Amino acid sequence: MKGTTWVQMVKAVLLIAGTLLITFLVLLKYDFNISTLLGEAADNSGAGSAFLEPGLKYGIDATTKLDFISLGIALVLGTAGLPHILIRFYTCLRRRPRAAR
Repeated sequence: MKGTTWVQMVKAVLLIAGTLLITFLVLLKYDFNISTLLGEAADNSGAGSAFLEPGLKYGIDATTKLDFISLGIALVLGTAGLPHILIRFYTCLRRRPRAAR
């Protein structure tokens, strides 16, 4: 369990550091102006200013409705099977089920 905990801590630090670095570099490219960043994203999206409005992708036709249902299922099942939860659960399940809870 100690090894699993340390691996999770190192992974968390690396993920947070990577996210902060990428965010900083993207904002640096746009001189830390979020309006310019979103404006260029809208211009290059092919949808124009509708890119920044909600509901652009889901609910238009049967395929996009199916995409929305698929996204919901993936979020529920993906969260249920998070690797760090499974690692902790299966590490101590055989010896002490109470500790797994």
